[in-house]
Amino acid sequence: MSGLMSSRSGFPGEILDYIIDFLHWDVRSLKACALVCTAWTPSARFHLFNTITCHPDKPGRTVAQIAAWTSSEHGVQASRYITTLVVTPSGSYTSLPTVGVTEIALLMTRMPNIRRVTLDHVSIHHFDIARHTSLPGASHTRPLIQLTILRCETLGDSFHIIGHLLCLYPQIDKLDFIHTSCLWDPTLESTPWFTFLLTRLRVKELCVRSVDISTQDMGYMGLYRIFRRSNPPWPLRKLELAVPLWPQTSHLADFLESCTTSLVDLEVNVIPTGHLIVESRPETTPAVQSQWQTRALTNCHSLEVMRLAFFSETSLDYHTYMADTQAMFSGVLEADVELVLCAPPQLPTIVISFPHIDLWDAAMINFIRRLPAWPRLDEALMRLPCLKSVDCILSERPDKEARMEVLCNPEPLLTVVEEYVCGHILVRGLPRAVAAGLVRIARR
Repeated sequence: MSGLMSSRSGFPGEILDYIIDFLHWDVRSLKACALVCTAWTPSARFHLFNTITCHPDKPGRTVAQIAAWTSSEHGVQASRYITTLVVTPSGSYTSLPTVGVTEIALLMTRMPNIRRVTLDHVSIHHFDIARHTSLPGASHTRPLIQLTILRCETLGDSFHIIGHLLCLYPQIDKLDFIHTSCLWDPTLESTPWFTFLLTRLRVKELCVRSVDISTQDMGYMGLYRIFRRSNPPWPLRKLELAVPLWPQTSHLADFLESCTTSLVDLEVNVIPTGHLIVESRPETTPAVQSQWQTRALTNCHSLEVMRLAFFSETSLDYHTYMADTQAMFSGVLEADVELVLCAPPQLPTIVISFPHIDLWDAAMINFIRRLPAWPRLDEALMRLPCLKSVDCILSERPDKEARMEVLCNPEPLLTVVEEYVCGHILVRGLPRAVAAGLVRIARR
């Protein structure tokens, strides 16, 4: 965008661009700037049309209608400024509104500068099956900075349609596949799109969250199959997995084995489920622990940061189900211990998140600090010879984009709940790491 604006006013175009950047969220002011003079118009339009949101359930805002608008005189001019596409319902609904892959492909041809795409709470279909036979070689495929598929469904609950969608974006800097259920069928490996993705799809950062294991339709299985068989391997630098603590369904080791030389940032968020209450009983504890023991993690010699998350469940009434909740806390902490024990010796930084601490009271903190795995975690941390910091992030909300504030001298800045967490859990649970000066407190 730099240089778009004329310097007739006496200011360099880059300076005027920078000033208008501050109005990014102020639509009214941006419209006013666009009318001041023709030299200001491109920069104002850059922000006005930066993001376009389609509502499949709202007349006038459907994907097909937005595509038609891009053919109009005004739409042709405006569409070249669009860099982000969001497809999501406009309000409440009884069933997810549908969007076709062919419709999205059409938008890609009309909006040449789209680099971020989000599909949120929609049912993904493809309305023109015949047209999709040519998708893998389509000229409108392009690299993306980010593709987010969030809480979506697919026609027939099949990964088949996700495969066609990925063919539109052969290179993705960051792929988020979150809470999207779709069946994986081994016969899909014989489809043209699967063969295409094995050699063409490249992802640098992958985030997979799948917490519902009540059925076998975990959507990440399709991505896992493509990832494992891709040739050449993905240049994966960051991997984020939120997986249930259930030995039969974790593919952590399989994911890691294909990116031991490229991975620099790993986040594993162990999600407890109803099965955890059974799996974490003393007689089955070894089975739970062995799930997270992986030599592949030890071989990730380029790893710079390993991120772990403490138990984040907020819907369970722990006063009523204290035994079950305590079992879940214990299971998650045991899993984190095993991951630290398998960490590469060169690892310099570990980050442990403590979300929703505003919901903890003295009783909860008291039984958290009594969990038997704390001494093992403390010992595991001290075994890492190159470890420089253990950043403990205290958060009252799960906002990952919020700024993190490192409290180098936290005592006078802590809230009452944060002080309890530090004093009763971290100091007592990790005494050797605290004494060695490794533990840092941060607030998000």
